[in-house]
Amino acid sequence: MKIRVLWPGEFCLLLVLFLCAVFLSSSAQTVPCAATIQKQGPPNAVVDVSLNKTRIHPGELVFVTFRITNCGSFPFYIPHSIADIEWHGGFQDIVTGPRNAKVAHSVAAGDYGPDYHPDILKEVEDSWILLQPGQFYGGTVPLNTIPGSPGTWTIIARRNPPRVTGELQEKMHKSLKFPVLLDKVDSKPIYLEVVE
Repeated sequence: MKIRVLWPGEFCLLLVLFLCAVFLSSSAQTVPCAATIQKQGPPNAVVDVSLNKTRIHPGELVFVTFRITNCGSFPFYIPHSIADIEWHGGFQDIVTGPRNAKVAHSVAAGDYGPDYHPDILKEVEDSWILLQPGQFYGGTVPLNTIPGSPGTWTIIARRNPPRVTGELQEKMHKSLKFPVLLDKVDSKPIYLEVVE
């Protein structure tokens, strides 16, 4: 059996290829759905949620990652908002804990002021995300509810739609080539253990 000595350049190339393979396999994300075959119909969105920790102490800050995936066969529009703090909608965490549990809630709100009168149809076409089949969008933010008591806590992510009038919804339906996601979509529940 012969042993071949690698030149420094060959060794570096093999090392880079190995590290790339390890990085790609560890960073690959699973898609929570398979695109279905349909020519038309309502948007088919799936929301999922994950936490940076699944076990904490009371009062400890937790970060939550929200993700919405287009599981249909045609695109739909969503706004860029992650947190649901104004009319665009966004992600909301719904946290429930044991009976009589202590919690701390944080609340945020947005106000554009009295002179804000956007052309919403133009805004949708110009700056909203047209989420293609199989694509996802999301982000990571602090959990709005900080558990203050031990026990098992349940977390559901909800994607709230933009808050627009029925008249504007009808205009969107008639004017835009693709639909706007106008339904609430809830994730499957996940669990957080709070221990003393």
